[in-house]
Amino acid sequence: MSDQDQLDIHASDDDLLAGAIPIPAEALGGDDLTPIDVEDTPAEEAAPVISGNVVGSNKIRTFQSDQVHKENWSRQTNADGTGATHCKTFFAKLRQDAIHHLDEQINVWLDEHPDYEVKFSTSCVGKLVGKTNEDAVFMTVWV
Repeated sequence: MSDQDQLDIHASDDDLLAGAIPIPAEALGGDDLTPIDVEDTPAEEAAPVISGNVVGSNKIRTFQSDQVHKENWSRQTNADGTGATHCKTFFAKLRQDAIHHLDEQINVWLDEHPDYEVKFSTSCVGKLVGKTNEDAVFMTVWV
């Protein structure tokens, strides 16, 4: 019988049960099969409640600080269009919601620093290495 013929044969439930290996009820352990009532779950096992000022969509959320982060750069930024003195790199996974979040991060950063004048930016796509390797977009903003 060829592999294709074996794929075409579908066993019935009765055939599968007839070929199953029986497991004695004692081997299952009676305590393992007792149902758990949801109301009996202890309070300390409940999911943690997130408090604080949370902003963002329901998929990507950030915890917003009440105070604006101030960079302690020794070189002063210039707003006369001459040259870039500093840069900041942002990154996001290649998903639509993550890219929208990247836009929001860049805009918030620029809004928090009105004295910064963007000179130019670069972007590239590469691998974000962590627990898993994922495609990501990296954007560097030069001010």
